[in-house]
Amino acid sequence: MKATRKLLALLLALLLTAALTVPALAQGGGDPSTSPQPAAAYTITIQNNKPGHTYQAYQVFAGALSGSEQTGYVLSNIQWGTGVNGEALLAALKSNTTIGSNFTDCTTAADVAKVLAGFESNSANLDAFAKVVAANLGTATGTSVQGDGNYTISNLPAGYYFVKDSAAVTGQDAQTKFILNLTDNQTVTPKSGTPTVDKQVQDETADAEAGASDGWGETADHAINESFQFKLIAKIPDDADMNAYEHYYVNFVDTWSAGVTFEEIVSVTVNTTELSEGQYTVTPENPTSGTPMNITINDIIPHLGDGNDLAGSTVTVIYKAHLNENAYVNNASGVTENKNAVKLEFSNNPYWNGEGTPDKGETPEDTVWVFTYRVNNTKVDASNENKPLPGAGFKLYSDENCEQEITLIYDDTKQAYRPVKGEEQGVEMTSAETTGAFNIIGLDAGTYYLKETTVPAGYNEMSPNPFVVTISATHVESNGTANVTLDADTSTMTNEIANNKGATLPETGGMGTTIFYIVGGLLVVGAGVLLVTRRRMNGER
Repeated sequence: MKATRKLLALLLALLLTAALTVPALAQGGGDPSTSPQPAAAYTITIQNNKPGHTYQAYQVFAGALSGSEQTGYVLSNIQWGTGVNGEALLAALKSNTTIGSNFTDCTTAADVAKVLAGFESNSANLDAFAKVVAANLGTATGTSVQGDGNYTISNLPAGYYFVKDSAAVTGQDAQTKFILNLTDNQTVTPKSGTPTVDKQVQDETADAEAGASDGWGETADHAINESFQFKLIAKIPDDADMNAYEHYYVNFVDTWSAGVTFEEIVSVTVNTTELSEGQYTVTPENPTSGTPMNITINDIIPHLGDGNDLAGSTVTVIYKAHLNENAYVNNASGVTENKNAVKLEFSNNPYWNGEGTPDKGETPEDTVWVFTYRVNNTKVDASNENKPLPGAGFKLYSDENCEQEITLIYDDTKQAYRPVKGEEQGVEMTSAETTGAFNIIGLDAGTYYLKETTVPAGYNEMSPNPFVVTISATHVESNGTANVTLDADTSTMTNEIANNKGATLPETGGMGTTIFYIVGGLLVVGAGVLLVTRRRMNGER
């Protein structure tokens, strides 16, 4: 934008000089260095290595080229160029609500040039003039040829030119425009200002990925049916040339994996202005047709806020979602299939009038990942070669005192227990009849307490009770994918939980009565021995 304004300022200075030299040229003058020069053929080089552009040059003002390389060149005898209909352009300038009053007395191209000279220090007026010109173009003087990362438009006579894309562009690219004074070969570099998009997912701060700000990062872990937030951020570069845009469309195209369910929009903000429903639209995902969710703002310019330019602006969307029972679960270190991506569609034609569907560019997708975990448990008989033990009951708690229950329900399709959703009622987990298993899916990282609440008949309560389950995970994005490492202190992702049989008490006909018989017999024999001994003692007396 600054480069464009400098070019405009230079042009206007030259135009003003040209206007002042018209009387001298009309009178003759004898300095050959300022006499009109022959028509020359110049080249405009546009440094842009992105393919697919078709640039065309439109001559707004034509004239006689005067001056020299030492003193500088100017245009004199200014007339309308071949790229505009002068009468139509003059009428459009006069009716323009922003700058029209400046052109009230103009009747010729030279008159318009003199007014432009007065705009030299007013960039807003120069931008308004460029927009009027863009809407009143005629026949192009030349078409670009691409090669070696550049586009060139050649064989152009001296003049004041408006250069623009004449066809739609695709991908992360936008149409551009230049206004420049062509009295020599010119090289320009477009600053089309294509936005970027970033997607983030929020995690608990305590177990978020390294470097995450307030828990926002590229990866997270959560329990199934636990609500959490996604953030979508569109950013227009600070140095983008966005002067020609009167309307600017953005659309977030958000794609979820099968394991994620959308809940609700939390906020949609343009810079610091929070939009209300109706100022944006949400088109829900359609899994049947494969259509992703779209969050659309047809025009963000009215919401930029006082003093804010389109360049440097940010659009932020925050929404709630949760993992559902289709989520991929990790029982060991590795990757996840719970990945969620967004791309941004944006206006890439500065001459869109705000009606209908705009020409659109498209950013690459940005992806985030959400992990959740599986704990496998098997109840066994410790005294019988770890034979599976059915019928034991358990509940899961988040605190050591076992007061904060994590309510679970058995999911037949997953053959495991998972956190409840909606109106579902939690149940006691029970070790399976044939396998003794009671596996749990969809847990967040953290420490849990597995308490035995029903002890199988004939067995003692497990010890210790509760059993501590620790899930310690480090997750990170690298080179376009995400991995989780279950840390060394995580040793309870697969558990065998043993019960010992209870002690056996004596009963009739068993070993207990035999013991009583033996003891009784010994007492009788002892009594007899004692009696005989006493009689012998008495006889001896």
